[in-house]
Amino acid sequence: MVSKSEILKIFQREPEKYWKVDLFEREGFRRKVCPVCGKGFWSIEEREHCPDPECSEEYGFIENPIAKKMSYIEVWKKMEEFFVRNGHASIPRYPVLARWRDDIYYNIASIVNFQRFDNGVMVFEYPANPLIVPQVCLRFNDILNVGVTGRHFTAFVMPGQHAFNYPKEGYWKNETIEYNFKFLTEVLKIPKEKLVYVEDLWTMPDFSALGPYIETFSLGLELSNSGFMYFTWRNKLEELPMKVVDVGWGLERLAWFSNATLTAYDAVFGDVVNKFLMKTGLEIDSTLFREYSKLSGKLNIEDVVDFKTAKKEILSKLKIDEKEF
Repeated sequence: MVSKSEILKIFQREPEKYWKVDLFEREGFRRKVCPVCGKGFWSIEEREHCPDPECSEEYGFIENPIAKKMSYIEVWKKMEEFFVRNGHASIPRYPVLARWRDDIYYNIASIVNFQRFDNGVMVFEYPANPLIVPQVCLRFNDILNVGVTGRHFTAFVMPGQHAFNYPKEGYWKNETIEYNFKFLTEVLKIPKEKLVYVEDLWTMPDFSALGPYIETFSLGLELSNSGFMYFTWRNKLEELPMKVVDVGWGLERLAWFSNATLTAYDAVFGDVVNKFLMKTGLEIDSTLFREYSKLSGKLNIEDVVDFKTAKKEILSKLKIDEKEF
């Protein structure tokens, strides 16, 4: 049985074929390979490592805002306005319970809205093309990260940006990253030098659908991932009859980045967090918590190989005796 890492290596033999887009060359992005995780990435600023917190960076935006400040709701409104202006239909969200699917209980991503299975073959039903949808999602596999990394939720809103059936309809890689770049630089006002695009692979668990995707980072935080679904694996890579753009934006993360608060919960829930602290009588060492918040991205339970070692390293940086922890 083939693994995701094995398929990724096939794609990595021809990175410019699968991940390079016109914008990278036009705007001065150059490709490098991270010496830690081995993934390729594109950046304007000179850097050695990819921006994933597990490989290099602490969160560099906390109390160091570089984007336009917007509220949680305002971020969505501005996003909706931007994509509608650029030819997308804004549609209402689908239910959180995925009643149209027999294989999952909950809506875990915006693309789930449009996936159907016909005799085991994935097909798509969509009300508009292209479209944007503010999809509420539930993911219980993230429970161990909630409250630890500062960015994880079990319930969250994924603004889904989707285009279907290219080249007959929709659009493809170049246009997808153009929209990504324009929204982040023109609407959120993030300097282009602070954006890094990371190469990766998205797959269905059974590899019935897969393709390259490009993660967009800034100052250590992943803001969106742009997936291009056009392959299946049947003992070798085969192209699917329909090409699908599957972009998942992180609404909570965008609001967090915009407000540069200590955690995403402060940006999203605001006064609710403060009221809980008052009700419980808990006191927080603000200096210590500020320093921990910047490092917290390194404790993603799904990515850290040795969690105990990672925790020890953070305790050391915070000058906390492990015995007192």
